[in-house]
Amino acid sequence: MSGHGFAHLPLGEAELEMNLDAGRVRDAEKHIQNHNAPRVQVEAALVGTLRKNGVEMTPDFVRAFMQLTGTFKPKFPPLSKDKEKKN
Repeated sequence: MSGHGFAHLPLGEAELEMNLDAGRVRDAEKHIQNHNAPRVQVEAALVGTLRKNGVEMTPDFVRAFMQLTGTFKPKFPPLSKDKEKKN
């Protein structure tokens, strides 16, 4: 894991980051073949990481979780890179 720069992270967080990286690679490969394919969701990596570590979730819970997070809208929009540099 240290080769990926995750050595300083707790194990579960490092595993999530590695699953996110793998998801991004699969997502890029999928979109090379089909530009209309749905994008990989962060939530899928989180569910996979939790399951891998023994957290049991029913299909109904996973479906509800994906629906809930799919409608998430931040209270405040993220700062642009220009605004971050000024602060």
